[in-house]
Amino acid sequence: MKNGKIKQIITSAVIILACAMSVQAQKKNVLVSPTTGETVSTDDLDKIHAKIVEGLSNLQTVNILDATDDGAEADFIFKCNIDSVCIYPKKQADGKTTYVTEFNLKADVFSPDNEGLAWSIPVQVYNTMVMKTFEDKRLSAQSALEWVAEKIERKVWEPFAIRGQLLGVEESKNGKASKVSIEIGSLKGASKNQEFNVYLPDPKIVDKKGNLKENKPIGKVKVEDMGDEVSVCKVSGGGDRIYEAFLENPEQLTVLSKGPTKGFINDKKYQAQVGAEYIWITEQMVNSVKELVGEGISAGKEIGSMF
Repeated sequence: MKNGKIKQIITSAVIILACAMSVQAQKKNVLVSPTTGETVSTDDLDKIHAKIVEGLSNLQTVNILDATDDGAEADFIFKCNIDSVCIYPKKQADGKTTYVTEFNLKADVFSPDNEGLAWSIPVQVYNTMVMKTFEDKRLSAQSALEWVAEKIERKVWEPFAIRGQLLGVEESKNGKASKVSIEIGSLKGASKNQEFNVYLPDPKIVDKKGNLKENKPIGKVKVEDMGDEVSVCKVSGGGDRIYEAFLENPEQLTVLSKGPTKGFINDKKYQAQVGAEYIWITEQMVNSVKELVGEGISAGKEIGSMF
């Protein structure tokens, strides 16, 4: 198919879609319910809840509704429960005891439209574990609290990711797409230079264990010219597969925004933290010793403030 023919298809598609998208193209309204947890004090719950809201607020696609809102305007309802707070004592070579704090949270995202649970996401948070130790339980817990927003932002982004259809191939060369148009713009929370992954429809293919295989992206695009509802993107990967799939069926390709990033330095710090957490979890599997905060306390009875 010639480029001119492709552009003709695109122009028609854009005109039709632009009319339909004006109402839908907007950030998602998220109503955040109070954070719950049986053995955590009310004061600590409030502090953890504030960090959870901070993490959600950092997502560029989310508009958090006021807590007094009745949820009538909500696209999603977000609930988080603190399943457990654990303090792990660790003996050092010099005989001192240091502590590692672990929060186990469960984030549930509900869609009011179908009145059902859309996503359930476990979030595990530890205190700082890179080049630092804590000889005091409270300091360890305070450090873990500071990581809550970051972990929420990075673990819970997908339900609120920007989604849209790839409208067409704007430019191509030697059988590879070099520029494409997508039905995503600033009204959906997109920004210039933002990257998106390109997907084919769900494969509906199962592995030997009967599990549905992951639908991996076939290409990557970056916003170059952003509009309110439609943007033109430069193809940064998989141009040949995008071009081939579009010729096969112009309506089958979708795009999904990537997870949040904060730049090389912060990403490096986060990756180092996650690496240290993985090592720690592996050690705990071999030598499992933990003190569950609130152990032996009647259900619902509050423990003393951690922070």
